[in-house]
Amino acid sequence: EYLVYKMYNRITPKSFKARLVKFNMKSLVPGEKDIEPLYGILLEEEDQMAKRNNAVLVEGKIFRPGQTQIDDFLNMAVFEYLIGNTDWSIQYQQNIKFLGKDSNAVPITVPYDFDHAGIVSAPYAHPAEELQMQSVRERRYRGYCIQDIKAYDGVIEQFNRLKNDI
Repeated sequence: EYLVYKMYNRITPKSFKARLVKFNMKSLVPGEKDIEPLYGILLEEEDQMAKRNNAVLVEGKIFRPGQTQIDDFLNMAVFEYLIGNTDWSIQYQQNIKFLGKDSNAVPITVPYDFDHAGIVSAPYAHPAEELQMQSVRERRYRGYCIQDIKAYDGVIEQFNRLKNDI
């Protein structure tokens, strides 16, 4: 999951920065073995991410996908498809944060929480029952219908340009 955050950082600065941490824990019980090291992720605070992008968090409003910044939404939706993640929703504000120049601006979508993505393949991950998918390794495009496929040209071009980095 950490590497997914790093991938998305390559695509856009409108993303959460992540840091990989290793926890070493010692047992306090004499004679008991120390606990194996654990790894975790520290995520940038929401407010810090917004400030870094000269924006504010837009909260307390319900949006439909078509009410968000189209370029940022398409970047996010194609990325979610690329990594095999269906665990997100604009309408339900599931694993998405919204940024804007102010609280009335058309929001920018910023995804997070990628543990249910097929690329991560967490042992507990499973697709939502409503999607009628067998595995998180299946792909399902969760973006909205765009009438003109040319709207994706810039996104696909950018992903192809970053292919080696990704």
